[in-house]
Amino acid sequence: MIQSSEKMDCPAKIKYRMIVKFPDFKLQGKNSRKNKEEIVAAVRETHCDNLNCEYNVLLLIDKKHTNHIMGEDASCRLPLDKRV
Repeated sequence: MIQSSEKMDCPAKIKYRMIVKFPDFKLQGKNSRKNKEEIVAAVRETHCDNLNCEYNVLLLIDKKHTNHIMGEDASCRLPLDKRV
């Protein structure tokens, strides 16, 4: 069975977020908008080599998939690219 690669209005989603943390710039005192803006300004003015990156990926469950083939039947559609 060959399935077209056309989007079929499937509501399933993958959400990806990269969070960058700057340990040298910690918020001191009250967690106010003004304090946050001062920290952001300081980070932008300074070249910072000390940073940590986090990657968050959220994959929604199979029950959200609709309007297309799922499971083993979906794998016969196209061969897997060798680069993957």
